[in-house]
Amino acid sequence: MEDREELIAVGKVVKPQGIKGEVRVLPLLEQLEEYARLDAVYIAHEGSEAAHYRVEAVRRKGRILVFRLSACSSLEAAQRLVGGTVAIPRSELKDLPPDHYYSFEIEGLEVVSEEGHYFGKVVEIFPTGSNDVYVVRADTRELLVPAIHQVITEIDLKEGRIVIRPMEGLFEE
Repeated sequence: MEDREELIAVGKVVKPQGIKGEVRVLPLLEQLEEYARLDAVYIAHEGSEAAHYRVEAVRRKGRILVFRLSACSSLEAAQRLVGGTVAIPRSELKDLPPDHYYSFEIEGLEVVSEEGHYFGKVVEIFPTGSNDVYVVRADTRELLVPAIHQVITEIDLKEGRIVIRPMEGLFEE
């Protein structure tokens, strides 16, 4: 079995689909084509060991994905998975082009200005259609940082930080 640290969350089981054990999954990756090629996933609830499931089929239903999993063939079995996190080994994610990142790589990074002023950490990412917006929190203050080249000057995953050049008026209250 894979080490828990090597597993990357790619979805959340939100409810059963029908009575034959399928589950609806809220995807956490923007690249929905990634899900169609999955052969297996791990599902775990907070504080529990991840269980391995073979993926028999995946289909889209609006913004939700419907998974048919091995060893999950009844409504009762599907209900037990609700609330679980769907994960895969990091090695199964495809490499992205330069300057593109998975959300889990961005969340938790420190955000600083080019001058070194600390703004906080990325706690959430909102896709807006044209660009993502990073929710940056420090203590009780929350800032919204547009993920555009005019603002983001550097993303350094090794150092765990994002360097920004705030546009005039971006953080004024």
